[in-house]
Amino acid sequence: MTLLPAYLPAFSARKLLLSGFAWALLGVLAASSVVGQELARAVDVWTTHGHRKIVLEEFDPSSNRLPGLDAEELWLEIRLPGQVAPRPAGWELELAGGTWLPGAPGGGEGDWGWWRLAGGTELRFDTVWLRALQRRGRPYRAKADQDFLWLETPEGPADRRKGWFLGWFENGLAFEDVAGEHRHPWTRVQALQILDEAVAPVPGNVWVVLAGGGHFAATWRLLDRQGRLHLELPWQGSLTLPLNQVAALYPRRGTVQSLAERPPRSVQGPASKVLDWSPKQGRSVEGGPLQVGNRGYPTGFGTRVPSEIRYRVSGPGTFFAQIGVDDEVASFRNPQPVRFRLLLDGRELWSSGEVRFGEAARTVRVALDQGGELELRTEAAGRLPFGGHANWLCPMWLPGAPSSPRDSG
Repeated sequence: MTLLPAYLPAFSARKLLLSGFAWALLGVLAASSVVGQELARAVDVWTTHGHRKIVLEEFDPSSNRLPGLDAEELWLEIRLPGQVAPRPAGWELELAGGTWLPGAPGGGEGDWGWWRLAGGTELRFDTVWLRALQRRGRPYRAKADQDFLWLETPEGPADRRKGWFLGWFENGLAFEDVAGEHRHPWTRVQALQILDEAVAPVPGNVWVVLAGGGHFAATWRLLDRQGRLHLELPWQGSLTLPLNQVAALYPRRGTVQSLAERPPRSVQGPASKVLDWSPKQGRSVEGGPLQVGNRGYPTGFGTRVPSEIRYRVSGPGTFFAQIGVDDEVASFRNPQPVRFRLLLDGRELWSSGEVRFGEAARTVRVALDQGGELELRTEAAGRLPFGGHANWLCPMWLPGAPSSPRDSG
């Protein structure tokens, strides 16, 4: 079948076919056809009605409706195919509002910095949002009323400076301590911790989880025909990100409420005179990123069993979450299995059974016919009554009369 425009007269078509230009024209038409098909990829979607596989097409996400879903069906997770295991990166960056990004420092101009993501894309950010920077695998933390900087020394132990961060530059950062203001090259910087000051509520309608590891909040403006996400960042910047650099997407605003971005009524973990084992909001119980089955998650609670997290819900609705044992126990001699339970006013609604390290995260859907105190509980399921690291991942609440789940795809 000849791929020529229908409006060309027959004699013009014959002339084109006899010339080299015809082949160039066919090439352009074929290329445009490929571009049109570039976005047609099947993705796994978890929705308020169950699990399904859909073809992700160009659309405006402001409607909160994915093509291929029922009229009342809301999406909870879009999981994209391809490489999702975090890639090695030399540095980790933390920004206010829960952003965590492995990568490396890029350029900078004082109040603005560039961060080179593991996939190669550079992200520009306002340093007002900066909370921590460190070389990967070297945790540095201090409690104080000022900023801290750790510098490499020939002797080995890091030189800790207390003072104020002044600016981010291509060749290093500026810091002021008792000895005055100095510019420190990236080769010497080991870690930076910024005094945690309040910022405005983080805007954005989506969490973006990167294929190379890391996540950030953004406002999803458009998915174009070339398979690129057009994102508006919380600090007034913008970013265009190819889908092959994205592992998953999670909603932040709308009818479905993200429980992990709301303060719970109370939390409780194992008692300890030395270590803080209380549930950690947005982090594993040891302070790392939430990760289960080699996949990262942007929100949730990292706990050490036994633990309790309580919320108040005002009426009937549906609770959604994912659960699993955090990957940080991989170095343990004997990682302990755990159990997850959901209770309403002390009455058990659901129990997971035994959950073990190495298993993929499981999805949870529990309907509640009334309001009350909702309790997320974790406990030991093995021989030892302690030591399990259990994660509630992306817990969400959909108010209103529950609907019946149905899976497809």
